[in-house]
Amino acid sequence: MDESMIVSEIRENRIICSDVQDTIEINEVYIIQLLDKVSELTNDLIALKESVDESMVPTIDQNILSMIIATIIAVTICLVVCLLIICYTNRIETKEERRRRIVVQQKDKHKSKIDIP
Repeated sequence: MDESMIVSEIRENRIICSDVQDTIEINEVYIIQLLDKVSELTNDLIALKESVDESMVPTIDQNILSMIIATIIAVTICLVVCLLIICYTNRIETKEERRRRIVVQQKDKHKSKIDIP
C-alpha cells in the first residue's frame, strides 16, 4: 500500500469517526429532551391523578353496604315479630272478652231463671 492510500484511509476513518461523534452528540441531545419530556409527562400525570382523586364521588365499600343491608333486615325482622306479638295479644284479649260476655250472659240467664219463680 502506498502512502496516499493510507492517508486516504485515515481521512475516511476520521470522517467516519466525526460522523459517529456528531450522531452521538445529536442522540445525547435527543435523550436529554426525551428525559425532560418524560419528567414533564410524569408531573402532568401526577397532577391529573390528584385532580381525579379530589373530584371523585365517594363510593360505598362492599362491607359497609353489607352492614347496611343486614341492619335493614334486622329491623324488618324486629318489626314483623312485634306485629306478630301485637296480633297474638289482641287475639288473646278478644277471646277473653268473648268468654266474659258469654259468662255474663250465662249469669244473667241463670239469674233471670232464678228470679222468675
